[in-house]
Amino acid sequence: MISIAHPLPEVYERKHGKINDLRSITHNPKRGEDWIATTTTLFNPNDGLIYAGLTSRDGDILYSYDRSTGKATCCDYLSVRVEGEIKVHRSLELGPDGKLYSGSAGLVDRKTRDAHPGGQLWSYDPATGEYDVFGIPVPHDYVQHITVDFERQVMYGGTYPTPWFFAFDLKTRTTKKCSYSGALPHRSVVADDGKVWSGYSMSMDLANGDNMLMTYDPDTNDITYHDFGLPMVGTSDPRQIDDMVNLGDGYIYASTVSGGFSRINPKTCDIEWYGKPSRGMRLAGIDEAPDGRLFITTGAFYGMHKDDAPCHVFAVDRDTKQFYDYGIIEDPDFGDGCQVVHHLSIDDEGTLWVGETDTHNRSGCLWECHLED
Repeated sequence: MISIAHPLPEVYERKHGKINDLRSITHNPKRGEDWIATTTTLFNPNDGLIYAGLTSRDGDILYSYDRSTGKATCCDYLSVRVEGEIKVHRSLELGPDGKLYSGSAGLVDRKTRDAHPGGQLWSYDPATGEYDVFGIPVPHDYVQHITVDFERQVMYGGTYPTPWFFAFDLKTRTTKKCSYSGALPHRSVVADDGKVWSGYSMSMDLANGDNMLMTYDPDTNDITYHDFGLPMVGTSDPRQIDDMVNLGDGYIYASTVSGGFSRINPKTCDIEWYGKPSRGMRLAGIDEAPDGRLFITTGAFYGMHKDDAPCHVFAVDRDTKQFYDYGIIEDPDFGDGCQVVHHLSIDDEGTLWVGETDTHNRSGCLWECHLED
């Protein structure tokens, strides 16, 4: 596998002009307000661009990346931003109308939460460059992730710092359901029957309690709190959801922050344990290649031993439950490897685009991974 790190210099040059030594900003802890992370990636087949949802302290959080030129372009989210919005955390979906749908995350704390408006839900039209802001689903809290039922025109998600599950009606632009979840799942997913799968905590105390699975029924507006969760990795695993996707084969593929990977049958609620492919934490990317192969990205440093820290790309055989390691996401020319995987999108050529976050000594990159069979 060949991996290429893209530090997105255009993000910094928008503020500072032409930069001759990019590392003086990206690798300088004194420039912390300039550091970014690529927390969400999305390939748009309509224009061939890769869209990168960023973490950026100034709120400049959406860029497009042109594979042919290697250049990134600002999508001007600042034109609609409200105070406290600094991330597109795990929130970028392509609608049948060609627009990108998203929500904005933040990092407000207990002292400042009530003074902040909360994260917005919005769409972006790549053809016109225009935004449509639908509203704030939960006042004072920010949107950690979204998933959209485009048939019913409902956007679902979770919030931070207070963990709410919400259902937001895009037609009426109102929140139709808001329920305290007690957990911070990094994704929710719409199953084929329209029910939404997400996570909640058995304890009302956010810091404690097992993460279990819940389903929301849009027809009844009711939540079912299941007494089961994703399989544990070890005896003390809280089973926090890291990713969940519906790839159209009747199943939901799900992972945990501890690095476990499973498949859910939403009709029967049966869960198949596939395993833990990597020694380290995180399994924050699941997507399907154009040839139908299933790929995942896993890994995070988080103070781990160097043998456990590297981020990997794996292919997964859905039938045999075997993992095939394509290697570590690292770029010798850049001088580093991916430190924490956070999102995965695969383009029409089978290239993997990986978002990187939580870097400890530099800004995060957009990673381009070419597989070699």
